[in-house]
Amino acid sequence: MDKRAIQTLEFDKILQQLSAHAESELGRHQIERLLPTDDAALAEVWQEETGDAIQLILQFGNPPLFGITRLKDLTHRAKLGGTLSAGQLLQISECLRVSRALQAYAAESEANRLTDVIRGLFVQRGLEEEIANAILSPEEIADTASHTLFGLRRSRKAKQEQIKSKLNAILQSAAQAGHLRENLITVREGRYVLPVKAESRRSIHGVVHDQSASGATVFVEPMAVVELNNDIRRLEAEERDEIQRILAELSHEVAEFADEISGDQDALQHLDFCFAKAKYALSLRGSRPVFTSDRTVELHQARHPLLSGQAVPIDIQLGGAFNTLIITGPNTGGKTVTLKTLGLLTMMAQAGLQIPAKAPSKVGIFSDIYADIGDKQSIEMSLSTFSASMTQIVSILDKADENSLVLFDELGAGTDPTEGAALAMAILERLTAYDIRTVATTHYSELKLFAIREPRVQNASVEFDVETLSPTYRLLIGLPGRSNAFEISRRLGLSEAVLEDAQRHLDGGSVRFEDVLRDIESNRIAVERERAEAQRLREQYDARMEELDRAIDGAKSEMVRRMEQSKERARAIVAEAEKTASSMLREAKQAQNGDVRRLDRTLNEIRTAARARDKEWAPAQRRPKKNEVPDTLVLGETVELVRMGQKGVVVSLPNKNGDLQIQMGILKVNANLKDVVRTEAEAELSRAPQERSLLHEKKNMSLPSEIDLRGENLDSAIALVDKYLDDAVLVGLPEVRLIHGKGSGVLRQGLMKFLDRDRRVEKHALADLKEGGAGVTVVRFR
Repeated sequence: MDKRAIQTLEFDKILQQLSAHAESELGRHQIERLLPTDDAALAEVWQEETGDAIQLILQFGNPPLFGITRLKDLTHRAKLGGTLSAGQLLQISECLRVSRALQAYAAESEANRLTDVIRGLFVQRGLEEEIANAILSPEEIADTASHTLFGLRRSRKAKQEQIKSKLNAILQSAAQAGHLRENLITVREGRYVLPVKAESRRSIHGVVHDQSASGATVFVEPMAVVELNNDIRRLEAEERDEIQRILAELSHEVAEFADEISGDQDALQHLDFCFAKAKYALSLRGSRPVFTSDRTVELHQARHPLLSGQAVPIDIQLGGAFNTLIITGPNTGGKTVTLKTLGLLTMMAQAGLQIPAKAPSKVGIFSDIYADIGDKQSIEMSLSTFSASMTQIVSILDKADENSLVLFDELGAGTDPTEGAALAMAILERLTAYDIRTVATTHYSELKLFAIREPRVQNASVEFDVETLSPTYRLLIGLPGRSNAFEISRRLGLSEAVLEDAQRHLDGGSVRFEDVLRDIESNRIAVERERAEAQRLREQYDARMEELDRAIDGAKSEMVRRMEQSKERARAIVAEAEKTASSMLREAKQAQNGDVRRLDRTLNEIRTAARARDKEWAPAQRRPKKNEVPDTLVLGETVELVRMGQKGVVVSLPNKNGDLQIQMGILKVNANLKDVVRTEAEAELSRAPQERSLLHEKKNMSLPSEIDLRGENLDSAIALVDKYLDDAVLVGLPEVRLIHGKGSGVLRQGLMKFLDRDRRVEKHALADLKEGGAGVTVVRFR
C-alpha cells in the first residue's frame, strides 16, 4: 500500500485510536504494524475475527485480558535451566490465569474463529496456583512457600523478639544514666544497635557499627545481643538460599511447559488485537463491509471516523455503470472530505476494521490506493502548487493499474484554467480507458461536460444551501455542481451592477449551461421534497403496520399463554383425579376388611375437595340463571347437576343447608341446592315411556312401613336395608321400622353403623319396649 496515501488519508491516526482500545503492550505493538491487505481471503478472515469479537462482547461483556506480557524470553531462559525471578514467575502465573479466565468467558459461546483460538490456549491451573500461592509480589515470597522457609522466618522472628527484649532493658538503664542520644532501637548494617552519645561510648560495652555525620552519636551493638544478631544474619542467609531454591524449583516446572506457555503469548496478543478492533467498531457504530470482486464501491451513510461532532453521512458509489466520478461544487462544500472518506474507509475495510457506514456497504479490494490531496506546494523542492501536484500525478500514472483506486483533489488546478481543464480531461481519459477506479474533484465546467459525454464517467456534486451560505455535505451522484459564485456574491452584498457586468463577460455556452444546471437543481429540490414527504408518509404507514403486527402478535401470544395455562391446570386436575382414584381404591380394599367408616370419611373428603374445585372453576363453568335454581323440590323429581352436566332423580330432599342426594343410575351423589337446576319437563320428555311408568308405579305403590331382617347375615341385611330405604324415600314414608331381633347383637350393631353414615337418615333409635325394644330400630328420614 502506498505510504504517502496512508499518511495523506490519515490511516495512522485510525491506528492511534485503535491502540487506545488494546489492553496490553503486545496488542498495541500488533496494531502499530497493521496495514491494509490486498488479499481478499485474508481480508475476509480479518473481518470475520472482528465480527466474532463483537458478538462475544455483546453476549458476555468485555473479555478478561489482564496480564498479557512477553513470555518467550522467560520460558526460553527457564528451558535452558535458568532461574526466573519472583516477578517473572508472577508474569507466567498471570498468563496462565488469563488463559483460564478467557476459556471460562467463552465457555458457553458458539464455535467461531475467535473461540477456537481461546479454546486452544494452554491452561495449567496447578502451576498457576502454585506460583500465585508461593509469591505474593515481585519483592515478597509467602511464608507458606515451603515448610523450611516458614521455620526459618519463625526462628528469625523469635531471635528479633529476644534482641528487642534485651535492648529495651539496656535502653532503660542507659537512658536513665543519660548515655543515649535518643531513646530508641535502630538498625545499622542489618544489626540492631543503640544511638549512644560519643562521650558515653565506653559506658556501654559493645561493638560500634556507625556514627553520625557530626560525630556526636555512635551506634553501638551491646555485647549482650551480638550473638543473637549473628544468629539473625545466619537465618537471613539461610532464608535467601531457601527462597532461591523455591524460585529454581518453580522455574524448573515452568520449563516443562515452556513451549505451550510461549504459544499462549502469540494467541493472547492476537486476541487482544481482535478485541481492540471490536471495541473500536462498537465505538464507531460500525458495520462489516461486503467485499466485491469487481472493485465496486457502495457506501451508505458513510461518516469520516476522524471528524469530531456530528459528521454528516454521505452516500458514495463507484464502479458498475461508471468507473470515474467527477465531483464539482463550491469550496468548503465537502469535496475533499468525500475523497478522504472513500479512501480511508476502503483502507479500514482491507485492514479488517469495520467501517462507520450503514450495512450493507460494499467495498472493493484494491492493491494500492493513490491520493493527490491536500497542500500541493513543495517549499523544499521549490515547486509551485501545480508543479508539486503534477509531479505526484506523474508518479501515480506510472504505478496505477486496474486494481488501484486513485483520488485527485482539484485536478488540474494551479495553472491556466483552459490548459488545466485540458490536462485533467486527458488524465481522466487515460485512467478511464485502463478501467482504474478514479474520483476527482474540480471547479472546471469543461470537466462537467466531459462527464456528460463519456459513458464511463459520472458527474457528482456536493449540495450547497445558497440561503444560509453553508454546505449540506450531501453528495449527489448524477448531477454536476454549480459554483454558485454569483448567488453567493449577491447574498454577501455585491451590487447588481457589478453582477450584471460579470454576467456579460460569460460566454453564451457557459450561461446556458449554468441555466440548465440551475433548472435541474430546482427540479431536484422539488422532487426531493416530494420524495421526503412520501417517505414520511411511508414511515408513518410502516410504523402503524408494525404497531398492528405487534398487537396481533401480542394477542396470539396471550392466547397461547392462556391455552398453555389451561392445559397445565387440566393436567393438574387429571393428576389429582388419578391420585384420588388411587386413594379410593386403597380405602375400598381396606373397607372390604371391615373398615367401612374410613371409606365413608374418605368419600366425604373427596366431595369437599370437589366442591372447592367447583368454586375455583366457577367463572369458566356454566351457571344457571337465577330463575333456574329450584326453590322447592319433591322426591323423584329430575334435576341436572351443573358441575357434572348429568341428570338424576332427587332421592333426599334438601336440609336446612340446602344439601340433598341425587340418584344417577346406580350412583347416589351428594349435592347442594345451588348446584342443581330443575329439568323435570326435559327429563320427562327424554325419559323412555317404560322408565316413566316404572317411576310412577314406584311412587304410588304400597310399601310396608317395616322390614323383617331376622335370619339374615350382616352383609345381606345391609343390602336389603339400603334398597328398602330407597323405596321408602321415593314413596314418601316419614319413618320405617327395621326388625333385626335381639340375638347376639351383631346384626343390630352393624345396622347402627350403616345408619350413622347414611345421609337419608335424620335419626334412628331402638323402639319402645312395647314395640319390640332392642329387637327393632325406628328410622326417621330427613
